[in-house]
Amino acid sequence: MTSLLRRCSVLLLAAWLPLWGALAADAPPPMLGFAAPGASAEAALEGRFDALLDARDMRTWLERMSSAPNHIGAPHDKANAEFMLEQFRAWGWDAAIETFDVLYPTPRRVSLDLVGPHPYHASLLEPPIAGDRTSAHTQGALPPYNVYGADGDVTAELIECDSTIEIMNPDKVIATLTDKIDFEVEFTVEKGRGYMPANEQISKEASKGADQVIGEIPIDAI
Repeated sequence: MTSLLRRCSVLLLAAWLPLWGALAADAPPPMLGFAAPGASAEAALEGRFDALLDARDMRTWLERMSSAPNHIGAPHDKANAEFMLEQFRAWGWDAAIETFDVLYPTPRRVSLDLVGPHPYHASLLEPPIAGDRTSAHTQGALPPYNVYGADGDVTAELIECDSTIEIMNPDKVIATLTDKIDFEVEFTVEKGRGYMPANEQISKEASKGADQVIGEIPIDAI
């Protein structure tokens, strides 16, 4: 009799295991950073937030904000900022617009011409895109231009800085490019005294607990 009961218990347990596995698979994974009661409240909050989102709003806002050139300083760029301010305030945020004066040089005229027996003048304008009714709005847009893309020596005269900084040696060669590639450099200028070789700069940053950034090349400082 005892042996029969044991066999029945084993069979019942074996039958429950697949069902328990199916129930566990259907259960939602635990929410990281939340205990069970807090996870339920957070899931309910996120559900109410998701219910307020509408893809049609996203499309309408995107079309409105991209309906005219909106580079820095453009009238439509300011209109976009004011529109976003209205939206944030409508959603209950304490929002405001701050204005900053920045150096943003842009070309007044761009021209690309091929001279010779078969002259050619490039329009430098992209044709409108079918299905995009705003792609033909070019009034007020900046002309297409390439900041720098030639090969050869990169000299200090190409450094863009504000009126408080003067480049004392504009002919200084910073790098030599062997191909036509995009080349960007960021400079860090600090007050100091005397000459500091590159290895001392690396040691100085290491003492602060900072690792050397990949792609960053320390140079001797004067």
